[in-house]
Amino acid sequence: GKQTRYFACPLSKHDSTQHVTCSKLRLTRVGDVKQHLRRCHRLPIYCPTCGITFTNERTRDAHINHRTCRGPPGGAPIKPEGITEEQGEALARRVNRSHSEAEQWNSIWDILFPGSPRPSSPYAANKTEEAFDMIRNH
Repeated sequence: GKQTRYFACPLSKHDSTQHVTCSKLRLTRVGDVKQHLRRCHRLPIYCPTCGITFTNERTRDAHINHRTCRGPPGGAPIKPEGITEEQGEALARRVNRSHSEAEQWNSIWDILFPGSPRPSSPYAANKTEEAFDMIRNH
């Protein structure tokens, strides 16, 4: 029979070493991809200085007001990886039904990684494709 192709999590396509568990997912529809992103990749509430994450804004604000944390040497702020509010809103908008699922997946990629070249395929890669993508992107 026809082999089911699963969509990849865009973040695991972008950095497969960071998101190993995502590569084992079985995302059959673009809607599943969006739901996975909402559930697993929301940007946590974090301190922009030191990058510690918090369960709510109140504890984060208290931490910031204490001014006890130090940023990294060199002063570049730490930002955890994840989907910002703006990206979340863009992802929540209805997809264009006239587009193929692959095109819809590519539009998700463009929201998450504007300016990054799209991967050769939106589908979860088998090992050879994955190696090829890694080589191509580095």
